Amino acid sequence: MQETSLVEPSDKFHASFKATLGLLTLLMALAPFPLAAHGESARSANESASAVTVNAPDDGYRGIWYMNQPSYDEYVYKYSGGLGTYCAKHKPFAVYCDKVKKTFFCYGGTTKDNNSKLLHMVSYYDHNTGMVPRPTILLDKKTGDAHDNPVISLDDKGHIWVFSTSHGTVRPSYIHRSQKPYDVSKFELVNATKMEDLEEVPMSNFSYMQAWHIKDKGFICFFTRYGYPAARTIYFMRSRDGVEWPIRVCLAAIDEGHYQISTVAKNKAGTAFNFHPKEKGLNWRTNLYYIETTDFGRTWQSADGRKLLLPLRSVKNPVLVHDYQAQRLKVYLKDIRFDNEGRPVILFLTSKGYEAGPKNDPRTWTTARWTGRKWQIRPAFVSDNNYDMGSLYIENDGTWRIIAPTETGPQTYNPGGEMAMWISKDLGKTWKKVKQLTKGSLYNHTYARRPVNAHPDFYAFWADGHGRKPSKSHLYFCDKEGKVWLLPREMTKDFVKPTLASKDVTRREAMMALRKAVRFFHTNVASHGGYLWRYSADLTLREGEGKATETMIWVQPPGTPSIGQVYLDAHEATGEQLYLDAACDAASALLQGQLRTGGWFYHIEFDPVKRQRYGYRDVPKRKGQRQKTTLDDNTTQSAVRFLMRLDKLLQFRDQKIHEAVTYALEAMLRAQFPNGGWYQWWDRYPNPASVEDYPVKAAGYPETWSRIWPNDWTGCYFINDNVMMDMVTTMLDANKIYGKERYLESALKAGDFLILSQMPEPQPAWAQQYDRNMHPVWDRKFEPPAITGGESQAVLETLMLLYQETGKKKYLAPIHRAISYLRKSQLPDGRLARFYELKTNKPLYFTREYKLTYSSNDTPTHYSFIVDSRLDSIEAQHKHLLEAEPTDKRTRSGAKMERMSPKLVAEVREIINSMDERGAWVQHGQLRSHKVEPESGIIDCRTFINNVRTLCRFLVADR
Repeated sequence: MQETSLVEPSDKFHASFKATLGLLTLLMALAPFPLAAHGESARSANESASAVTVNAPDDGYRGIWYMNQPSYDEYVYKYSGGLGTYCAKHKPFAVYCDKVKKTFFCYGGTTKDNNSKLLHMVSYYDHNTGMVPRPTILLDKKTGDAHDNPVISLDDKGHIWVFSTSHGTVRPSYIHRSQKPYDVSKFELVNATKMEDLEEVPMSNFSYMQAWHIKDKGFICFFTRYGYPAARTIYFMRSRDGVEWPIRVCLAAIDEGHYQISTVAKNKAGTAFNFHPKEKGLNWRTNLYYIETTDFGRTWQSADGRKLLLPLRSVKNPVLVHDYQAQRLKVYLKDIRFDNEGRPVILFLTSKGYEAGPKNDPRTWTTARWTGRKWQIRPAFVSDNNYDMGSLYIENDGTWRIIAPTETGPQTYNPGGEMAMWISKDLGKTWKKVKQLTKGSLYNHTYARRPVNAHPDFYAFWADGHGRKPSKSHLYFCDKEGKVWLLPREMTKDFVKPTLASKDVTRREAMMALRKAVRFFHTNVASHGGYLWRYSADLTLREGEGKATETMIWVQPPGTPSIGQVYLDAHEATGEQLYLDAACDAASALLQGQLRTGGWFYHIEFDPVKRQRYGYRDVPKRKGQRQKTTLDDNTTQSAVRFLMRLDKLLQFRDQKIHEAVTYALEAMLRAQFPNGGWYQWWDRYPNPASVEDYPVKAAGYPETWSRIWPNDWTGCYFINDNVMMDMVTTMLDANKIYGKERYLESALKAGDFLILSQMPEPQPAWAQQYDRNMHPVWDRKFEPPAITGGESQAVLETLMLLYQETGKKKYLAPIHRAISYLRKSQLPDGRLARFYELKTNKPLYFTREYKLTYSSNDTPTHYSFIVDSRLDSIEAQHKHLLEAEPTDKRTRSGAKMERMSPKLVAEVREIINSMDERGAWVQHGQLRSHKVEPESGIIDCRTFINNVRTLCRFLVADR
């Protein structure tokens, strides 16, 4: 391989050489396959990018979550987290332009529904307005590898350049330039070329790019090339226009290669690098080297001015800053700067090994400063992961500043932590932590990046993410004083102001947010006092489980009773009448939907004409009215529990509410079968069933069962959709509120049914539904006679609840056998099948045509045929109940004391920051019944419920 000369070709050479390229260019245009560099993609950059260049605005700032190399220990990965500004060898991620007073930045973004799909994103912060626009999706890189993150630069004319790197040679790399100066809305692909073996070929592959633009000089870049000749060979290249790159210099190829970090000044560029020892693998990195150029790559020298012959190939050489190999220490490069005298200062971290965890402590942040005569190496501080990455600032007054995640974060010993700001006034001899920028975070923060020409208002830029499992990732920036702003993850406007991301939340802030949210929901979202499930953000479209009109509300959670419950939470947390009034309106709406059969259907209709079709208690009776009370999906039960709680809070003085509850509870008691079970619905006021018609017996296997849905609905007793858990909870609450033993007896009778309905060996768990002979039977066409891995777990939790309430050990007796069976039945990924075939225990599924099968490859999407396992928590609770003192067993009746925690504070801060000016939480999502995804976003009742509950928890803990 022949590298380009270290001496820049003359202009005469350029002219003659370019004249000879006409024929080559024509051949390239006519060739069926574009010419490519050795070892790089055979496709041209233009062909590859045309399929992935997007040039479209996004509606929020979302960083990519990425992991590398599973570690099979408690830290899960070698490194992982929110790595939108990864890695240290990519520079820069942001550039401040004083001419337009904007900081332009790029990052590794992702899609709404996939936290690990890489999109190259570009945007800016406008210092005049304090706002950011919708970010531009520049490129879909067709990977989830954050090593492919982009870097950014600005040329003399204000065009924004984005260099899209590649991790190795499998994927191509790209260069894009904005079509207009200082404009991020649209980019065009740059068909850049380089010189290789005296040929001009497409520059379609580069890794770990560091792209610097020097005024009136053009671009100089430091990058890595895989396999030429070392596994990771470091290079320098230069271009006046960003299109033609005639200058390429191989800097070093010692043993297995290097990582490098670079910096530039007006007439100088320098790079620091480590090396991978031969036969040690690429996780080994050690030693510290430094070289520089003062003539834009023509010649290279050591810090003390000794001329160098490149590439460097020896471990011991004139540019060795320190021999860390002799100390058996690894070296992780972080940043490099020139001080005010033009001398290099290198920031790096040393540790004993590459694995996460305390065994490789201490992880020491260190600076190496060239004094003009020697390298002065000084430790600074420590943190807990090799991939904790921050930036070094050397300011005009001589202050050294570091912004880095040096403080312990929520995922200890994983990359990142809490961001801190450190200052040294004595050239790195001593350091003082002047401010901790983030506190009490949900996720670790890391990879704080320094913009080129950093403006005091946008001084560092980074992302967060969970250190041990996939998560959302948010993007942040801070000012020079250490105030932190959160970039909006969701945007409904073209321009918004980032929100302060301080984790300190005052009680007043939380109270105001709660009032604002409830006022909006109660005033603008409610219809007749009740609620649905989801709405378009402009409230023009609405739905429950199906399409809904303005005259409909939903009972089935998360509908009206669920909203009413959180209004009561808010009232109890604050004592404010606003929330009680809203709850009373929700109750009034429910009363108008109570059926003569005692309970509620999924929804309630308020249109005066349409109401006549339903057997509501306040509608005159007429033939053919719909009056089905349903226990499915916690519908009637949730309404009764909300009304009972409100009844108690009103001291039983509201006669309408009290009578409605009494009427409903009586119907539920009368509908209970002699063995303690319930059917899923009834369409007339119940008469108690006789034991002669419905004998009390234990469950068993049918002799045969049809593999084809018989459509005969022979089920009598239902566990499906947690009917039994919801009924038991309702009756226990009724006993506590009204003090009537008949409600407790009903709950205990239901527990007896759960004992009876446990199937015998070899499958001692539960079916979804049984006939009067206690044999599992079909229900809907996708619910066969089978053992259920889903509802069986809810049964176990219900039995433990009954034991907590009564102390009767009979409710614990079935649990051990069931857990053992379910453990044996777990799928390879640890989850459980929804259905297991009777006796054979083979997992059962359905095709999209609803035919039974043993394969999960073609299941319908409306139903969960595989469910998460809760066996670990169930088993732990079971063990606790067996071992606890009798006084510790009845834990349900005592309210759990809410405690303030950093996690709770962080959750509340995020809730407050994500609220729009109306008091709504707008998010991306689909209105499923309408089959649309509104551009303005949706309002989801589940989000409202969760956020209000969290605000209430905070207010209770803050008392």
